[in-house]
This record gives sequence, structure tokens and C-alpha cells, in this order.
Amino acid sequence: PYEFTDIFRIAEPGDVVVIASEGFAQTGSWADDDRFAVERGLAGTVPQWPCRDWNEIQEKEYPVWTPSFTPFPTKLHLMTKALMVPIEIHGTTLRPGGLVVADAGGVIFAPQERLAELERRLPAEAN
Repeated sequence: PYEFTDIFRIAEPGDVVVIASEGFAQTGSWADDDRFAVERGLAGTVPQWPCRDWNEIQEKEYPVWTPSFTPFPTKLHLMTKALMVPIEIHGTTLRPGGLVVADAGGVIFAPQERLAELERRLPAEAN
């Protein structure tokens, strides 16, 4: 059994936490846990399900790309089953080490095995 905060022990500065969920889709899959993420220097979080505590998160300016917001608590409805494993999120399989690119327009996932191909396809000035 894992604690949700275990991810903050292994995440490196610049990492993005991506959370896949199953079960009760109305619960908050991310809340004011950003205090740990900010301390670790993480780049942001992409939860599959809604987010809680949006006002607090915005005050800290920690990037969270969430599909919606909810008042439902996280702790009573979710448990951490695994860390650093392949996940299915929004129709894409993402493995640890994959690339997450996000801005105000949305999120793109690039699997690690395609990073070399994507780099070759970028214009030279982008590399």
C-alpha cells in the first residue's frame, strides 16, 4: 500500500505528476497537495479527474491541468495503488519518462519511445 504523498519522495525537480484514476469519477484527484509539489520543484500536475481547492492552488501559482472542479474530498474516495507505472489517461498510454507538454491550451503526452523521432521532426531552431 502506498500513500499519495510517496510520489513527492521520488519525483525530481521539473517532473510532472500525472494521475490516472478509476472508480468514483466525481471525487477530487488533486487538492491542495501542491505544497509538496512546490517544495520539490515539480513542473505541474495532470489529474485525470476533477481537482479540489482551486483557489488555493491558483494562489500558489502551481500549474494543474484539470478537466473540471469538484467539492468532493480526495482522501475518502481514492487510494494510491501504484507509482511510476504505465497508465492509461484520456485514451493515451503514458509510461514513466514520457514527455508532458502543457500550456493554457491543453496537454500533450508523448511516449518515451517516440521522443527521438519527435526530436528529429522538430525544426533545427527548436532543438
